Amino acid sequence: MAGVRWTDAELKFLEENYTSKNSCKYIAETLGRSIRAVYTMADRMGLSVQWEYRRIDKDGYVEVVLGSSVKKKEHRYVYEQEYGIVLSGYEHIHHLDEDKQNNVIENLVMMSPANHNRLHAMIERKDIEALRKFEAVLLYHDVPKYQKWLNSFFLQCDIV
Repeated sequence: MAGVRWTDAELKFLEENYTSKNSCKYIAETLGRSIRAVYTMADRMGLSVQWEYRRIDKDGYVEVVLGSSVKKKEHRYVYEQEYGIVLSGYEHIHHLDEDKQNNVIENLVMMSPANHNRLHAMIERKDIEALRKFEAVLLYHDVPKYQKWLNSFFLQCDIV
């Protein structure tokens, strides 16, 4: 259907479905157009979508496609959106419950790679004193989440 003008009905369908996170594949199949044509027209119309699809990458993390082609790890995206920051790529986002697919903001804290490695080592050793002091390296908005996780960790380990 290359080169065929879009009808008003098609444009309305695109607008209603693109921003509601329906996949471009679904829209293209419904309209009888190519996926590229859907992306191109959506871009011309200034439409954006939070993410097109989610998948699990080879390391077990959820990856999302933002807009038409930008891929991001969901946990990093969730953290950026919550705190209005753009991560440089240097920072690590740690999953407190160590579930790489649990990307609710209450489960995510930001730290340097070195501190991330230290934290995992302290958890493995069950180094209670070091874990209690670790909150000093966290950002203020991450401290309450960490403290809540730490209390549950102590309960799991029968430590009070």
